[in-house]
Amino acid sequence: MEFDFNFLKCGVVGGLAGLCVDAIEYPVETIKTRIMASSLKEDLIKTTQKLSKFNGLSCQLMISFPYYFTFFVIYEGIRDRLPSNHTTNFLAALIGETVSNILKNPLELVKQQIMVGRSSKIGTLLSSVYNTLGIRGFYMGYSPALVRDVLFSAT
Repeated sequence: MEFDFNFLKCGVVGGLAGLCVDAIEYPVETIKTRIMASSLKEDLIKTTQKLSKFNGLSCQLMISFPYYFTFFVIYEGIRDRLPSNHTTNFLAALIGETVSNILKNPLELVKQQIMVGRSSKIGTLLSSVYNTLGIRGFYMGYSPALVRDVLFSAT
């Protein structure tokens, strides 16, 4: 049985494309996150005005390539082996996103905390989440993120 390098190519190209997109759109995502995290008690747009729109970018870049690489290897691998139809696309997206979001969610959580100014240190935030909530804390928001990502990827 020969190793199929097309899956590896899909992973590398998908990983690099995802890395570029994440870097370019990062300032807009930061603004969106700060608006969504604001409340009547705390206006994060005002309190984070002096913070860079790129706070947390290093966290995003650490996970972008592995996340997209994993997704595209799985997604294309499934699509290549099953009949081409909407069910196959949905199944490939579901499995690809389920696995890749397991990798992404812990650093996504940390990245968002950095974006809103909770801390600027990845290690401190990782320790804080683990010490406060345990391993489950890293997967807060996993289900809604998975639903969003599967629906996006399946279309």
